[in-house]
Amino acid sequence: MLETLFTNIFVSYRNMAIRMGGTVGSGARSFAEDDPWLTAVLDAWHMSDQSLGTLMSEIEFRGDPVAGARTWLEENRDQVDEWLAAGERIQP
Repeated sequence: MLETLFTNIFVSYRNMAIRMGGTVGSGARSFAEDDPWLTAVLDAWHMSDQSLGTLMSEIEFRGDPVAGARTWLEENRDQVDEWLAAGERIQP
């Protein structure tokens, strides 16, 4: 699920960057219109100083950003689920 989230973020930002090559007021869709699910997830994404600190500590302890992030995600599933639930509340 996390890999899907980051893939969606990358693709959405790439598409937005491509669209920004046009002129202002060209009628291009906004990021929120292009990907309302991801917009809702990012809007809900909040990490307290403590939460961010534990993520950074886990990454340092593991010596690998991916391994540290995966461990943090497993230990903080409730918080991540809240972020993802915001996207699920978006009406199609």
